[in-house]
Amino acid sequence: MTEQPTWLILIRSEPYSSTRAEAGIDAALACGAFGQAVRVIFEGDGLGVLRAAQVAPVGHRDLFKQVTSFPLYDIESIYAVGDEAKVKHYLGEYAPGDLHVRVINLHELGKQIASATHVLSF
Repeated sequence: MTEQPTWLILIRSEPYSSTRAEAGIDAALACGAFGQAVRVIFEGDGLGVLRAAQVAPVGHRDLFKQVTSFPLYDIESIYAVGDEAKVKHYLGEYAPGDLHVRVINLHELGKQIASATHVLSF
C-alpha cells in the first residue's frame, strides 16, 4: 500500500492585489474536497490573508472567511511563517475554535517543503 500524497500549498501573495492568493486557497479547498492530505503555509505578503478584519473588494470573495472553512475540508495543518506576535495581530480578536494556525520559522518551512509530495506556490 502506498502512502497518501501530501499537498503543501504555500501562499506568499498579498490578498486581492492579484488572483494568486485566491487561487492558492481554491487549490487547498479542492485538495481537501477530494480527501487529500493538505498543509497550508502563509508567508510574507500572504500573511495578509489571515487578517480577520479584512474587507474584500467588490467582486472578490473574503479570503479570511474561506480560510476559516478549512476544517470543514479536513485541512487542519495551517502554518504561518514569522513571529507569533505578528500572526496574532493579523488574526485579531477572531479566533475560530477549529482554526489553529501554528507559527513556524524558516528552518521549519524548509522541513515542511522537503516532506511534501507536491508543493504549489501562489
